[in-house]
Amino acid sequence: MYVARAPSPASRVREGGFVFMSRLCTPYRGHIIEISPYPLRDGGFTVHFDLEQHLQFWVNAHHFETGLRFDSEDEALRAGHLLGRQRINLALGV
Repeated sequence: MYVARAPSPASRVREGGFVFMSRLCTPYRGHIIEISPYPLRDGGFTVHFDLEQHLQFWVNAHHFETGLRFDSEDEALRAGHLLGRQRINLALGV
């Protein structure tokens, strides 16, 4: 599992207007789930996730935007991972 963690919320915006965010990449049943939480104006978070299946000569990639709101970044990361696993299981008929 690869986790890139961001600085605390108070230090997210730096000089130049850069915003630092977390991203989580995990393998699951031959796929890679890449989860990206995004801050909302109201202080909550939403989450998007990408599913990648690396095959011999190409990569199948699909992007999903949940439209859901979460109170914390960690909650959004956990939900994105669960949603990614559910989507893979659905595609595999598990």
